[in-house]
Amino acid sequence: TGGKVVITSGQGTATGGSSSGEVHIHTSNSGASGGVSGQIRMSTGSAGNGESGGIYLVSGTGSSSAGDIKLTVGNAAASTGGNVEVTAGQSAGASNADATGGNIKVTSGKATSGSSGMIFISTADGGTRGADTTAQAGGITGAITLSTGTSTQGDSGALAFRSGNTVA
Repeated sequence: TGGKVVITSGQGTATGGSSSGEVHIHTSNSGASGGVSGQIRMSTGSAGNGESGGIYLVSGTGSSSAGDIKLTVGNAAASTGGNVEVTAGQSAGASNADATGGNIKVTSGKATSGSSGMIFISTADGGTRGADTTAQAGGITGAITLSTGTSTQGDSGALAFRSGNTVA
């Protein structure tokens, strides 16, 4: 086994309720002449025989509320804002009926007593028309598309919308 790298912020004191320190990882701004700022990449190595390592983003447990995990793309001063893409892994094995691509699962939080959390999927509002001209149309809202992939053999996947059961 190779060595590991651990980066840990300072611990808060036991008395007085002080917070632990933050950890910031960032790249510098680009130059003024049109360059791009650097990327931050996190990846695990490949496995020669077996599974590669996973990447976990986990917030700690709180005595009243747990911390959030937020993925936010920066704004664009002109042109198009950045994308958020979530793509599951591909199975590149030989033709095998049991070989499948990875899943994407989004699940709200469970409450031990009370209601589970909600899941919201929405597009942002369209932009407004420019005040200096009446010919410029306002922006439209984005679309939401739910679709399954194309099947080369057999049935394509189904879209299923289900409500949970009630236990009396």
